[in-house]
Formats: sequence, structure tokens, C-alpha cells
Amino acid sequence: MIYLIFQFFYTEDNRNYWLEKVKESPGFNLTIWDKVGQFLSAAKQIHSLKIKLIRAVIETNSLEEFLQVAADEGYHITQEELAWFVMTKQQIWQLLSQAQQNSCLKMQLLSVKTPQEFISQVAENGYHFSIEEFGWFLTDIKMLGTTTNMTGNRLFIPCISKISTADWLSLGEDLGIVPPFCNLGSKLEGGIFQDYDISDPNYFLEQCFLPRGYFEKRLNRYA
Repeated sequence: MIYLIFQFFYTEDNRNYWLEKVKESPGFNLTIWDKVGQFLSAAKQIHSLKIKLIRAVIETNSLEEFLQVAADEGYHITQEELAWFVMTKQQIWQLLSQAQQNSCLKMQLLSVKTPQEFISQVAENGYHFSIEEFGWFLTDIKMLGTTTNMTGNRLFIPCISKISTADWLSLGEDLGIVPPFCNLGSKLEGGIFQDYDISDPNYFLEQCFLPRGYFEKRLNRYA
């Protein structure tokens, strides 16, 4: 699904237009990030919604029609919101991919001590996203799995597109931009986020120690 959406924003004619439009829109926030993310997760998991959206792309090649189908299904998202979400995530993935192939760059990024220092390094390498957006991105990754140990840290760290995310999650927790217990908060079922049962013995909350980064919390999301 995400690759079909790319064609709306990453053709030679309109990529720069949408990049500039996203930069000029300061009103994006965590609520919008979660709204678009939940829509795309639902589009991936709910077959009937996925088929309708794919048909809209194939038959009309129209972003307006694509979003109208989404709205008809209860997902109200603007063009700018979708562009911001998709292009911000793509920039982050491009940076991590570049770092995966360039050990010096990776070491440079992972050795930063403050969020401001990290974002300065990001800008110097030609990328544009905020420390909050990077935190939301990492938090989403941490919430992908369900297996945790007694400290609330992840036992299974996903490797996505040949990029190991473990180091970046550790950096996010050290910088205080990834809530330590976010992966215990909620899960996606049928396109809807459901709260976990906090009494579930799998969480070992009565035995829990504070995980790394707990005292560096910067963003209050699922902590």
C-alpha cells in the first residue's frame, strides 16, 4: 500500500512541491501522526478497505479520490497530513539506510549526547525532520512486536529493510524520546488500537525494574 501512495508524492514533477509544502506546515503533531499511522495500518490489515483503496489508485490515479475512499470508510485525512507522514518516515528510513552502509556516519549519529545534537547531525547530512518525529517513528517500531522482558525492553528487535533497529531504539531511549513502556500500552486489532490488559501475567509488572532511559523521558506518549 505504501508504495502505491509513493507515486502521489515521489514523481519527478511533484516531489519538491510536496517537500516544500510539508516544511511550510507547522501544525502537524502526534495526534495527526497517530491518525495517519492507524489509517495505513488498517489499510494493510483490513482486506476490504485495502481493495477499495488499491482500486481507487489504479482506476483514477487521484490522491483526492484515494482520500475520499478513506473518508467514506471513516478515516478523514488531508493531502498535507498524508504527505507529511509518508515523506517524514521516508526521510528517516533513508538516513538510517545511509548510516547502515556508512559506519562512520552511524557511529557519529549514535554517539550524540542530546536531541539537539542529533538533529544538527541530521540537518548536516541533508535531511529534514524533528526530534519529536524521530521519537514517534522509533516508538512505532518498538510497538511492532509483543515480546518483552521483565524491564519492559524488547527481546525481539525487528530488522526492517535490512536495517537493524536495535541501536536506534537504544539511542532513542537514551535521548528520552522513546517511552520505556510504550510497547506495553496498546496493540492494533482489526484496524483499531485496543488497550492491553494490565493484569496479563506476561507483563511481569509486579517484578518490573525501570528500563534504560526511564529518567530521560522527554515525550509523554504511551509511558
